[in-house]
Amino acid sequence: MAAVTAAVAVGAGMAYAANRQGAAAKKAANAQGNAAQQAMQKYTDLYDQSRSDATPWLETGQQANSRLQALMNGDMSSFLVDPGYQFRMDQGIQGLDRSAAARGRLFSGGHSTDLLNYNQGLASQEYGNFYNRLMGLSNQGLGTAQYLGGLARNYGNQYGQALGLKGQADAQRAAAGPMTQAGYGNALASAFSTYAGMGGGGGGGFGGGSGLSSLFGGNNAGAQRASSYSTLMGNQAGTGQGSIYNFGNNVDNLWGWKG
Repeated sequence: MAAVTAAVAVGAGMAYAANRQGAAAKKAANAQGNAAQQAMQKYTDLYDQSRSDATPWLETGQQANSRLQALMNGDMSSFLVDPGYQFRMDQGIQGLDRSAAARGRLFSGGHSTDLLNYNQGLASQEYGNFYNRLMGLSNQGLGTAQYLGGLARNYGNQYGQALGLKGQADAQRAAAGPMTQAGYGNALASAFSTYAGMGGGGGGGFGGGSGLSSLFGGNNAGAQRASSYSTLMGNQAGTGQGSIYNFGNNVDNLWGWKG
């Protein structure tokens, strides 16, 4: 009886430890996985918000670059309707008209020449200003594009690291079950070893029917369960999973006795 008691005590203790280790591993994996998932969502939210905030500058630069390309191809339409150029031209023409009218030369050939010279000079000057403004906006868009490129790289790195942590957590959670089952197997092996070491196996060793029957209380699976675990532990039905008093149920599940 002492050999049976010692064997069951050793096995039950190791099984309980395996159960708790497996539960702790799952809990840690769940915590790590949840934290990684939250980090991934946070990185995504920050990236989306930052990109949304910078998009207007990017689009302005793209529009300016398109106008520059049109100018290089001889399309002056965007320049001719530029508000700055139109304002200065209107103000200049009005000034020349008033000056000519005051001198009685409003519709003279000299006035027409003055208007032509003024418009040509203004167009040359304002074209340069218009081009420089577009170039500044285009460079602004280029800087925004470079900023977004760096933002995307940082987002990819941070998201990838969080995803890797989540993968590790998933793997740890998946391994917790087999690890616990392996612990149950080690517990049973230790129980048998303890029983045999105390001489409980008789002459038959592990293969002897009398040795196993002595440990488990008979040749019938139900009798085995009753004589070994119930004798030592008492009533198991009211205990929760993972309790040391529930080790008999865990062993039954592992060896296929329950059913």
